[in-house]
Order: sequence, then structure tokens, then C-alpha cells
Amino acid sequence: MSEGGSGGPGSRLRRWAAIVALILLTSGVTVLALELSTARAFGWGMRGQLGRLELDTLALGTAVVALLVAGLFGLTGRLRRGIPLAAMAAMLVVAVNHVKIRFRSEPLYPSDVAFLRDAHLLVDSVGPGAVLGLVGTVLGVGAVTWLAVVGLGRLLRVPPAPRREVPRWVRWARIVAVTAAVGVVLLAAGFSGERSVLRASFDRAGADWVTFSQNENFRRNGFLAGFLYNMPAVPMAQPEGYGPAAVKEVLQRYEAKARAINE
Repeated sequence: MSEGGSGGPGSRLRRWAAIVALILLTSGVTVLALELSTARAFGWGMRGQLGRLELDTLALGTAVVALLVAGLFGLTGRLRRGIPLAAMAAMLVVAVNHVKIRFRSEPLYPSDVAFLRDAHLLVDSVGPGAVLGLVGTVLGVGAVTWLAVVGLGRLLRVPPAPRREVPRWVRWARIVAVTAAVGVVLLAAGFSGERSVLRASFDRAGADWVTFSQNENFRRNGFLAGFLYNMPAVPMAQPEGYGPAAVKEVLQRYEAKARAINE
């Protein structure tokens, strides 16, 4: 299955219905895989974890992932490319999150990307065999997903897009999908900002942020919300007059007060 082109209205409708359905299905499965694998790694109980999470929060997380998957489809132009890439990325995050919980009893954070600078230490920690197993699993998931997408298209008799010049409206649809995905990435990067639209959406969906425990934050709000909550924040602007001299002056002032109290 690929982007729509010429053909009868019925064929185009079935083709695009299949595209939207597969994008939503992939997104839902990705969110469930992240939540259930995190719950299992922590021993929270997978059924209990799903019952604990707000349905609106799960739906919002699925919508965010769906826009990213749609962006991959927009980039590649074919579901048989975009869906496997999304599945491979999801499998990679699930596996890395599981390993981190196992070794450090904490989930994956955005700041963990800094560990890539010392990739050899990561390989030494988990072992070369585990790394090769991870690579093989990710590639295997991609291959199985590709076969599933192709087989599902044939099973449902979804008509393939004609192999001719792509219509202008299809090109614009792909551009819109990629732009939306980039917009989601930018919104995610600014999640910790004071005026974050994405965070406000999670607040309205019922997110219950926990500041004293990140593990509890992930347990209450789910992996995606917990991950976004840990996006780096913009440092506070330095107040006017603040500096080493000001700090030294404050220190001397309170040292004098302490001496006066102790005398």
C-alpha cells in the first residue's frame, strides 16, 4: 500500500481508509507495548497498570504517536516502509527502557541520550551478545511488520496505488503529515516550558504529575507522559545584580548574624 493516486473513487477510499487504520493501529499497539513492558519491568502488574491510567491520557499519547507514524509515512510514501520503521523504533525504545529499569530501577529519560557518548561503556555493561540480540530483534520486528503490512493489504484486497506520477494533492498531504510530525517533535521538546500546549493538553486529559518520584510519575501517568515530563527545561534567566560578588556579600551578612546570635 502506498499513497493514493488515480483510480476509481471506491479504490481511493479503500486505500486511504486502510492507510489511516494501519497508522492508528500501529500507534495504539506502540503505546500499549510501552505501557505494558514498563509495568512488567517494574512488577506493577500489567492489567492493573492499564486500569490505573486515564483513558484520555492514553488516547492523547496515541494521537501523538499517530502523528509521528503519519510523518514517517509522509517521508517514505509507503506504509510498507513507514510502518516497519515505526515498529522498529518502538521496539528499540521498549528494549532500552527494559534494560535501564533492570540495571538502574528507573525508566528511560530524554537525558539518557547523553550515554551515547560512551557507547562502549553501555556495550560493556550489557554485553556484546545482548547488543547483537537487540539489533537482531529490532530487525526481526521490522521484517515481520513489513510482511504483515503486505499480507494484510492482500488479504483485505486493498487496491495498490497506480505506479504513475503522484497527484499534487497527495504530495501536499504527505507534506502536511511531515510538517505535523515535526510540529509534534517541537512541542515535545518544549514540554517543560511555561506555555507548553502539549503539557496543557495532558493536564486537561487528567495527568497527575509527581515531583518527588519519577517512578511514581511514570506509574500514574504512563510511559509517554512520564518521558515528556522529563524534557529539559529552559534555565531561569540570571537576575540582575546576581554574581559571585553578590553571593559573597549575602554569605558575609548571614555569617555576621550567626556570630551575633551565638555570642
